[in-house]
Amino acid sequence: FQMRMKEGFKQNKGISVVTPGLPGLCVVDGAARYGIDANFVKIRRLPKTYGVAVARPKTELALENVPKDFLSKNQYYHKGKGEFYVGNCFSTFVKKGKEIKLDDKPIQKEYTKSSKDQTSVAIRIFASTSDNPLTTTEATSSELADIELTMTQDQTDVMV
Repeated sequence: FQMRMKEGFKQNKGISVVTPGLPGLCVVDGAARYGIDANFVKIRRLPKTYGVAVARPKTELALENVPKDFLSKNQYYHKGKGEFYVGNCFSTFVKKGKEIKLDDKPIQKEYTKSSKDQTSVAIRIFASTSDNPLTTTEATSSELADIELTMTQDQTDVMV
C-alpha cells in the first residue's frame, strides 16, 4: 500500500508521502490509547450513508431521477390512502462523510404505519457508498439489518 501511495504521488512536485518507520507500532499505540481511554476517539467520520427502506407516495418523488424499471417493480396502489406508492425508497438518516461525536444525541426519525390495523412494522436498515441514494435496490446500497417491531393498534407512529 505504501508503495502504491508513493508511486501515485510521485508525479506531483512538492508532495511527498511520509510513512512511519514502524507502522504496526502506530496501530498498536492507537489501540492501547483507546483501551486505556475510550474517549480517545472524539469524532468519527462516517464512511457510508445510512438509512432505511420506506414507501413514499409517487407524487412526492422526483420521477426524472428514478430508474424506469425501479418504478414498475416497486409501485403499488394503497387502497387506504387512495394513491400510488413506491416502495424501497432510501430514507437517509445520516450522510456519508458526516462527523459524529461520541456524545452526540442519537439520530431519530418518526415513521407512520401504513394502515391503522397494522400490529408490526419491518424496518430494513441500509448503508450506501453514495452520498444521495434514492433507492435501496441500487448497486451502491446494501442491507445491514431487518428488524421487526410490534405495535399496538392505537399507536400511529414508530420512532426509529
